[in-house]
Amino acid sequence: MIKKFFVLWTIMEYLFTRSESLVINDHYKKLIIDVTTTTHAASSFTAFLCTSPDEAVQLSKDMTNNYKIHNLQNNFKNYEFSVDNKQIAHQLFYIVDFQCEDSVNLLIKANLSQMFLAPRKWLILQDLTNSTSKLSQNKLINLFNDFDVYPDSEVYIAQGYQSKINNSIELLSLYRPSPYRNIVIENRGIWDEQNGLRLNNHDPSSRRRRNLQQTPLKSCLVVTNPDTLNHLTDAKDKFVDTITKVNYPWILHIVNRINATINFTVRDTWGYQDDNGSWSGMIGLLDRGEIDIGGTATFLVSSRIGVVDYVQLYTPTKSKFIFRRPPLSYVRNLFTLPFSRSVWMTIIIFLSLVCLILYITMKWETKHICENHLAVVQYSVDWNPNPAISDNFLVILGAVSQQGFFYEAKMISTRVVVLVLLIAALSLYAAYSANIVANIQRTSDSIQTISDLMDSPLKIGIHDIVYNRYYFKMLDDPVRKKFYDTKVKDKSNIWMNVTEGV
Repeated sequence: MIKKFFVLWTIMEYLFTRSESLVINDHYKKLIIDVTTTTHAASSFTAFLCTSPDEAVQLSKDMTNNYKIHNLQNNFKNYEFSVDNKQIAHQLFYIVDFQCEDSVNLLIKANLSQMFLAPRKWLILQDLTNSTSKLSQNKLINLFNDFDVYPDSEVYIAQGYQSKINNSIELLSLYRPSPYRNIVIENRGIWDEQNGLRLNNHDPSSRRRRNLQQTPLKSCLVVTNPDTLNHLTDAKDKFVDTITKVNYPWILHIVNRINATINFTVRDTWGYQDDNGSWSGMIGLLDRGEIDIGGTATFLVSSRIGVVDYVQLYTPTKSKFIFRRPPLSYVRNLFTLPFSRSVWMTIIIFLSLVCLILYITMKWETKHICENHLAVVQYSVDWNPNPAISDNFLVILGAVSQQGFFYEAKMISTRVVVLVLLIAALSLYAAYSANIVANIQRTSDSIQTISDLMDSPLKIGIHDIVYNRYYFKMLDDPVRKKFYDTKVKDKSNIWMNVTEGV
């Protein structure tokens, strides 16, 4: 009842102390253009004026010539802000002639519709010709002291004297540190026709308005283990509720930086949408306005966009699979790994060439023995008078496998070929054996993607925490969905705590 009486008294005060409406001359047209440009406002604006039709038409022409999309409301008594599309709120810039009879009612409607909240911007034109500066500022304080004009709001007050020629206009900015604090007036700069708008600084509101005057803020911590509340800063059990413990110092730093205080509420879940459309957990508290800031980081998902606002986290957070690399023998054939494909091809060509040369020398050796009538009896045990290509193959196989062979070369040429074969085979055998031993001790790096893990024979385990159960069900990527269907779905034994999993 008291608040209604105050609003009624405020309206009556302004109705009986109102001066004539502003004449939107070239002076104010340049002001509008400069302010909308310098403050990085949208390319379009809505102006609530009470000028004559001719002045409104001329203003529209001038704004069009300056490439300003505009909407002029010359009779806004019944204007409703609910018709504005919230999806284009960042494009909304409002200009109000404070001398108009319905301006106070309009501002009250705007406040009830939460139109002073970011990212909307406002420029209020006020003529001080018939009132002192102090009295005028008191009027503004009385009007805005109960409005939802908070540190993210952009409400500019342009105060000047229309009766003076080429006078400068002072640009003020209003905001309240919180619903519990009174209005704060910022002197943003001066505007005149010669120099345009000269801001005192170009810092955004987030840098200018760091002092919230010990405003009590409300936040929420997501805790899955009740003992976490006893170890938020001592780094104990750092793998339990890790995200909450990592974010907690950041929240305290932010609160200290803006000179505020904070109270925490505890929930056991981040928050997910129910079948009836309501949100649970921390997201539900934010959606209902029960807290001001989330105390635990959350993943960016499409369903939460439009429900809460996100700020970049300086601590990288990802969900990953952790595993010991399997032995190389677990995923590969060790007996083909010591040499590359080109080396294997070279070895085959070399042995084929040796086999051919050995065949020729053995034939020559047999012919030489027969032609010179050497004692056949001497070679009767191991001598073959007609060696075949298979005999050469057995010789090479025995040399390569280091198992020996039946053949004994009689001529120098044959012995040279056999000697080269034995030395080459010994070198290859030593290199091959050394590589086998080394590969037995190696681990495989073949698992690099989700597909590799899915195709591997490894068994998996998943940390049993609420967001893991939620996100695995919500996967829509074909590879990850297939992974969920083959490795996770309907398998209760894969969900485990960190200690068991590690």
